[in-house]
Amino acid sequence: FRKTYCPNAKHVFQLGNIGWHVPDGVKNLLNSTALEPPKRMHHVCYHQEFDIKEFGFVPCPNPRSLANLMHFQQHHYGREFNSLKEKLVERGWEVKDYGAGNTDGPVDNIAEVIQRFGWIWHAKKSGDGYGHNIHNSMACGRPMVVPMSRIEGTISEMLLIPGVTTIDLEERPIDRLAEELEIASCNHKQWCLYSHLRFLREVDFDQE
Repeated sequence: FRKTYCPNAKHVFQLGNIGWHVPDGVKNLLNSTALEPPKRMHHVCYHQEFDIKEFGFVPCPNPRSLANLMHFQQHHYGREFNSLKEKLVERGWEVKDYGAGNTDGPVDNIAEVIQRFGWIWHAKKSGDGYGHNIHNSMACGRPMVVPMSRIEGTISEMLLIPGVTTIDLEERPIDRLAEELEIASCNHKQWCLYSHLRFLREVDFDQE
């Protein structure tokens, strides 16, 4: 397209996933991951922008609720999610497994779902590139349940602070994880505020 219609236009490659690589010949790179760029390249590291009015900080109607939004999560931490769901539902929690290939199916309005639930589960064995679910959730002021070892070295890592904005699902058995969520839900407003403030500290779309 560029060669045919706009041969003088700059070609920019956008890197948004840690599983990608930069093709040969690329001279200009927009990088929304924590991967180091190749040498001798024009490079900008940035956060992929979304509407922070849509993904705004609103009060949580039900702190004792948990939702997954990642597609086909049974290939990742599905067994752990189902075990936790069983424990939490026994305690009276609402737990939903949204996303393609999951029990409750995909949703149309991701922002509305995040704002409606108290906690967001996001557990990828492969880790994250940019991490839209993580950034969206933090913008809305919703704390998360994640495997921190999979987040290390990603652009999302600075948002996720165990015991402050996040509970690390890998450091305790499922019974203990359910208990910690129950305890944390009693102080949920503070978790939400810290999550939102952390997002504001680390991400500034206007400045970028």
